[in-house]
Amino acid sequence: MHLQSEIGKILSRRAFLARSTTGLGAIALGTLLRRATGAEPAAAPGLGALPGLHFAPKAKRVIYMFQSGAPSHLDLFDPKPKLA
Repeated sequence: MHLQSEIGKILSRRAFLARSTTGLGAIALGTLLRRATGAEPAAAPGLGALPGLHFAPKAKRVIYMFQSGAPSHLDLFDPKPKLA
C-alpha cells in the first residue's frame, strides 16, 4: 500500500484535533491543580506589571467596538478628479 494512505488512516484530521485538544486540556488541568494546591509560589506584587499610574485616570466609561470585517471596497470608492 501507499505510505501516504496509511498515514491518512492512522492520523486523520479529526483524530489529530482530538488528540491535541486532549493534551492541551491535560496541561491546563495540571496548571489549575498546581495553583489550587499551593505548589506554585505566589508572584511578588508589582513584578511584571507597571508599579502604578503617573496620573489619575479621567475616563469614567469606555465604549469598545470590535467590528469584524470592513465595508466593501466599492462602498468606499471616493473619486478624486482633481488628483488625476
